[in-house]
Amino acid sequence: VEAPAHLPSVIKTFIEQRVAEWQYDPATIDGGNASAVTYVSVGACAIPSEDGETLRLGLDYRGHGPGIVERHARLMPPSYPPDALRRGLSGDFEVILAIAQDGTVEASSIALNKGSQVRSGTLAAFEPTLQLWAKSLRYAPEHVAGHPVAT
Repeated sequence: VEAPAHLPSVIKTFIEQRVAEWQYDPATIDGGNASAVTYVSVGACAIPSEDGETLRLGLDYRGHGPGIVERHARLMPPSYPPDALRRGLSGDFEVILAIAQDGTVEASSIALNKGSQVRSGTLAAFEPTLQLWAKSLRYAPEHVAGHPVAT
């Protein structure tokens, strides 16, 4: 387990020790276990102790998979399409990303979420922007048995 190097050492050590305690199902090839690399997303919280001199740290598992290749590992939203803004269109979308072995990304599916109150042409107005946004992302792919895998 390797936490990001930019973290303060006490937090980095805490994360590495805590995540190493968690149980994961092993990667498999032809029914046998294989070595693997994945990227774990966590939520962290630091709370001052009663004495005010130290911090209590908490850590929650959020998921795992390919790693976002960003300085701060944060997925930025796409720009609002100017045409949709002019037409007063909005929507809540589900975008499923296909991440290739080299970390490039494509939107394999874009759909309006059920229950969205939208007008005609909403998906068509947002789809090109969402496709470009997906292509702009880069991920560090997971590895199984030393080889990058598509996700």
